[in-house]
Amino acid sequence: MSRLARSAVLASFAVALAAPGAFAQSGDDWVRARVGERLTERATFQQIEQAMFMLYNMSEPDARGVSKESYDRLVSIQRAQARTQRLSVALARDLDGDGVVTRDELRIVLSRQARQPMLSGGMRINPTPEQVEAVLTRLLGEAMKDDLDGDGRISFDEMVKAADKASNFQFRPEEHVPLDLDADGDGVVSPDEFRAAVRRAFDEADSDRDGIVSKTELDAFRGLALARQQEAAARQMQRKRDEEAARRRKLCDLPDVAKDAKLVVIGAYGGAALSATAIGDDKAAVTLADVTIEPGREPIHLVLTSFQPMIWRFRGATERVSALVASAETEALPQGPRVGVSGVDKSKIRFVRDRQCYRYFWKADDPDLLSRLATISGRSVDALIAGYQVARISAPSGAVEAKGDLEGAVAETTETKTASFQDELRRFYPSGLVRADAARIEAPAPARDYDVLPQEAGVIQLIESGALTPIGSSVVITRERPNKEAESKIEIDNRPAALLITRKIVFPAGLHGGHLRNFLLPRSVPVPEGDPGHSKVLWDDTREPVFPKR
Repeated sequence: MSRLARSAVLASFAVALAAPGAFAQSGDDWVRARVGERLTERATFQQIEQAMFMLYNMSEPDARGVSKESYDRLVSIQRAQARTQRLSVALARDLDGDGVVTRDELRIVLSRQARQPMLSGGMRINPTPEQVEAVLTRLLGEAMKDDLDGDGRISFDEMVKAADKASNFQFRPEEHVPLDLDADGDGVVSPDEFRAAVRRAFDEADSDRDGIVSKTELDAFRGLALARQQEAAARQMQRKRDEEAARRRKLCDLPDVAKDAKLVVIGAYGGAALSATAIGDDKAAVTLADVTIEPGREPIHLVLTSFQPMIWRFRGATERVSALVASAETEALPQGPRVGVSGVDKSKIRFVRDRQCYRYFWKADDPDLLSRLATISGRSVDALIAGYQVARISAPSGAVEAKGDLEGAVAETTETKTASFQDELRRFYPSGLVRADAARIEAPAPARDYDVLPQEAGVIQLIESGALTPIGSSVVITRERPNKEAESKIEIDNRPAALLITRKIVFPAGLHGGHLRNFLLPRSVPVPEGDPGHSKVLWDDTREPVFPKR
């Protein structure tokens, strides 16, 4: 092993051992690590024994062996030392030696500190009298916090209490002889038991048992010790992951995955259909997708996660579903996530509101995704199904269709004045507008038909009712250049320049991003209710904004 490699091994020891609670070790591992730090070429057992017993003596304050009681005594000793250091600072302010620090004594002691030059513009300047008084007042205020009874004096008892409170002492068992070296089970690690552990570690290094560790033996021992350290660290990290997973499962109130069940996790940005069925209220656009459970004997534990609010309609062998967990990342309701499920026994459905439980995904190529899902689920995932916008999914095989006509599709308008909006609805939602059976949907809040449909569907609804009138036309030009050599592609689309509001309305939900519109409001028409999203709402006569910038 090169000098650089040996240095790297020693550095690894130092880092691992310096981190308090970095990972749990057995007593023999603890001894091996410290023997490895002290081993040198041509080291003898007597030399290592002498060095190791310095550690033993640090863990044994009163020659009674290392035990839980000796740990407690060490804690008391070290706390007393920390307390003494703090008290010495406090007593240094007791100028008359009467065991009490008064405000006047503090003023005398702290005034020198208050007069220290101040740093300004890279230069040190003497403070003005006003500045000195301000600093002194602040210092006195900090110091007098130890006056617990507020009598203007800090008694000795108050100094002791303040010293105990301010002490940052922390006992670190991993720095002391491990109690599991107690071979005879009497509760004490005796010198002989510790010496035997040191001998075992030394003999592992001295493989030819000649009493001297050669360079070859030293390199081999350090390499083996480092591997053990890494294994111990990996075990501890796994324990922490398991503990975190258990904590989060409890926090999220997730059902356990049955041992005989397949864990199937489905992720999507949203559905390929816009839902005509709302969940809770009309304030958010809900999307929809169908899931077919394929025949099979194994139970299926399903996890559904999406970015957009979703309705998941199930069909097929739904009796295979042993549990179903559903969440949606946006537009949550007070009662829970804005997500609904139909076709599955409601007793098996759990809605999870906390976004940290199951985060949405729509790509299955994230290398950390399976690990995260396994951590929160408490076991590995059997089938991972992902799609950006999904119309139909087959589980557990994972077949995904991104578009296609679905049951409950609402007939499309044929009117010329709404044709452009119908085209846009299909562009955003390839499966169009679909109405689900609200009575069959399980959700955190009741499902029902929208009063005003969301996004383009709502605009069409309001135009057909006469509440909106398309006026003018605009030309939208889209240029796409895949690369510098490609020619620009130009698409021209004639759409209404604005929508004139002719009577009081409620804005359709989801008028954000590409769904935004330009609305014109006559002075004689009441201001609409609801959220216009990113849309512009202008007075018809002045083209001034109806709503101030938010």
